[in-house]
Amino acid sequence: MSNAGYSQSRIQFIPNDQPRSEQRNYSDRSLVQLIQLDFTDYTLQALDIDNNRTIIFNIPLKQRAQYKIGKTVNNPDEVQDQNGTYYLWLNAQSRAKFHEALDICFQQISLLTNGSPESPTQTPVYKSDEKSPHKYEQSRGVQPKLPTRSNENGLLIDIYQLGQNIRQGNIDEAVGLAKKLAQQNIPLQASPWNGQKEEEIIEVKVKIDSNEPRISNKYKNEMIISVYPSTTIQELCLIFEHCHNFSPLNQYFFVNGHLAHHDSTMKDLNIRSNSLFILFIIQQ
Repeated sequence: MSNAGYSQSRIQFIPNDQPRSEQRNYSDRSLVQLIQLDFTDYTLQALDIDNNRTIIFNIPLKQRAQYKIGKTVNNPDEVQDQNGTYYLWLNAQSRAKFHEALDICFQQISLLTNGSPESPTQTPVYKSDEKSPHKYEQSRGVQPKLPTRSNENGLLIDIYQLGQNIRQGNIDEAVGLAKKLAQQNIPLQASPWNGQKEEEIIEVKVKIDSNEPRISNKYKNEMIISVYPSTTIQELCLIFEHCHNFSPLNQYFFVNGHLAHHDSTMKDLNIRSNSLFILFIIQQ
């Protein structure tokens, strides 16, 4: 389960076939979040922050018609529920990003339920957390060299190939890889593809250390991991969670003496071949 997007919002609920006096209003501090439970399993949830985070609604999303976007920031979005309609006045600063997450959600659902994507605003790329992998040079039929498959690298390869198959319209291959990753409990999220050029593989070193001697002693040797410029720190956290059972909440990646933020890419961090990461595991 992962949070694909969120926004603060004022919320109003108007029930079906009831007088308007029965409507309910919630403050603009209420939180609306798009939760991804599985590859094509999304739910829209709202919490009443002023009332001990009580759940206002929890609506599974199956089709785009369930959610109607308001024309402007002053016009509320509408969410249909079997008992009535929720009107959402999303926070102006987070509104556009939340709508982008919703758009990607519905494209993803359409892709795997209908066998072909809806017409997207931007071509979606599916991967383990945020930014897009690289693109094949289809005109020459050349595919980038893939790293040698190991437990960690194998997952990165599958994530990479999933993005390629979706961009190239290889639906059967994309569905197969999506199911494979989902069966391994790898959380997947979609993001727009910005048309970047093919990326080169970068081999980096990862040294695991911990405040728990048992872990430090177990992982005395450095690991060699093949990454791409667009690989994020959070992707690495997911890989080490899956392969070594380290919770992402306990993982801290350091490079050049500085803590690397989860949304940083290898390019952001100026990572080169043979760069060394220190992965520090904090055990409570």
